[in-house]
Amino acid sequence: MFSSNQSVQGNRLAIVAFIALVGGGCASDGAAWMDGGGADRPDVAEAADPCEGRLDGFHCDVQQGVEVSFECREEAMVEASECPYGCGPMGCLDAPVEDPCAVAPSDGTFCGGNLGGIEGVLYTCQGGETVDTNTCPHGCGGETVGSPQACDPEPPPEDPPAPVDPCVNAPASGVFCGGEIAGTAGTVYTCEGGSTKETQVCGGSCDTGSCDDLGTVVCIQPPSGPVTLGFQGCGGHAGLDIGLPYGTPLSAPVAGTVVGLQTGHGNCWGSGNDYFGACSTACWNSFNYVKVKADAGDPLLPGHDLYVYYLHVSAVAPGIEVGSHVAQGAPLAAVGDAGCVSGPNVEVQVVSVPNGQPAALGTCDSVDPSTRFCGALPNPGCGCQAGMDNFCGYGPNTPGCPMTQPGGYCDFNGDGGYADGNWLQGYYHYQAVCGG
Repeated sequence: MFSSNQSVQGNRLAIVAFIALVGGGCASDGAAWMDGGGADRPDVAEAADPCEGRLDGFHCDVQQGVEVSFECREEAMVEASECPYGCGPMGCLDAPVEDPCAVAPSDGTFCGGNLGGIEGVLYTCQGGETVDTNTCPHGCGGETVGSPQACDPEPPPEDPPAPVDPCVNAPASGVFCGGEIAGTAGTVYTCEGGSTKETQVCGGSCDTGSCDDLGTVVCIQPPSGPVTLGFQGCGGHAGLDIGLPYGTPLSAPVAGTVVGLQTGHGNCWGSGNDYFGACSTACWNSFNYVKVKADAGDPLLPGHDLYVYYLHVSAVAPGIEVGSHVAQGAPLAAVGDAGCVSGPNVEVQVVSVPNGQPAALGTCDSVDPSTRFCGALPNPGCGCQAGMDNFCGYGPNTPGCPMTQPGGYCDFNGDGGYADGNWLQGYYHYQAVCGG
């Protein structure tokens, strides 16, 4: 017999000696090929190798009540071992693992790492045996074995990263717009040594280190030229036509974002079947335009977005596309005669809608452009009070502001809105009371 875990290995002579020792084949009835009694038999030398007729790999047998594992290669035995803990398909089995709770000092819960068990597992021990386990997602960090332990709690959330000073992105000390240094849009940053020393929030937008707006009030800077057709209000001509030579450069009327444009159409005056006999139906819808959404909204109606359209343009300035941000006065387009017009001009349409609502041409959301022109806005101190007004710059039903009450010229039909306002009366009233 071999002692525990003793192996017979080595060269072919050792294997032959082993075969001579165990002799007798590998009979299923437990024939003693390992009984050591074959030494006195004359047939020992001819004893068959127990691996004859067997596939390569490990095989098991029982000899004298002990499980034995032997490995075969090409029908020859290369290794044999007694297996005190049993034999398996891969050879002798390892000694059984002791229950971690066998070393627990008492009943209770203990971290596996303190009992020789699995790290990060909490064992519930009772009477020296494991009755339950629980995997600890955040670890099991009990440091002593002498008292019951528990899974580690979920760690507190990490503090949010400290905000990054936009001025760390400035190429040098100086004054920069937020958009230039990954800061807040519409804010001017004074940077010194990578740190913000001062900020200024613009009423409109910021361009090349300075605010584009005029104080905190945004107004439209219109093209300079004669008005050839005025604003007629809801249901009439919705814009203001300004006659200028073809190709005259047009500057951005406000600081804002280009949200729409169309080019490629030519003049179609005289195409003929409308009530003027001048333009076809298709011609009325064939015009070029550029549409700018003002950064600061409508200066006269808080909570409203302001859109400025230039219609009939011949082209847009280089680099202008939907999404472009423009400073007031920056190159935007050029005067043209695209669409149903008798000659070169630019039609200015201004649309005021509640914040977030879509804006469209030729609706009752169009307002008289001149009411938003720079120089036509209310003078400071010309407030809304009895006998005075700011040309409908206050909301409907403003106390002490008769022109905003039902029947007043801002809300002529008393419906609570200004779409029906008598803007002509309001304009002359404003001029007379506020002095322009």
